[in-house]
Amino acid sequence: MIDAKIQNGDVAADSGGSPVMLSGTDAAFQRAVICMTAPKGSFVYDRELGTLPCAPDDSERLALVFSEALAGFEDTVVESVRLEESAAFVTLTAEGETREVEVCANRSV
Repeated sequence: MIDAKIQNGDVAADSGGSPVMLSGTDAAFQRAVICMTAPKGSFVYDRELGTLPCAPDDSERLALVFSEALAGFEDTVVESVRLEESAAFVTLTAEGETREVEVCANRSV
């Protein structure tokens, strides 16, 4: 899988202005994060992509919502969700690699 790197909500560009590309597990993690943070129905090409709103103060509920959003992703599993004052972090395994990723800067899913 190859994908353009998204940074601060926009396509990241190199010094020549060309898009920075991601592949392998980096692309898989980016795809998962986009799916977990996009409101369900907001992506015109796939209305099933994304998550439904839920209470952002319940880590178990968030883990279920994120797992449901990623159900169609091969080799991608939500291991846990950790909530902090201003962020939610998901321990995610994709393509055999585990990382902790920030998915909700304001914990508003």
